[in-house]
Amino acid sequence: AFDHLYFDQTPLSYLAERIERTYGVDVEVEDPSLLDLKLSGAVDFFTLDALIHAVSEVLDIRIRQINDRILIEKMNS
Repeated sequence: AFDHLYFDQTPLSYLAERIERTYGVDVEVEDPSLLDLKLSGAVDFFTLDALIHAVSEVLDIRIRQINDRILIEKMNS
């Protein structure tokens, strides 16, 4: 099925590029070190909302959508 993305130690930087291409949004990262976080497992890719929720839960980071921007931040900021 095409409604899930499968990751195996995939860096967040790759996912950010994929989100920009797929959804036509700008991804902004508060701290560049976050881009090195690795993601493994299956993530629901059906909607941007579901994807953001799943990734933020797995990586314990905050991801917010503001219009056509996606902000990725550390939890404690």
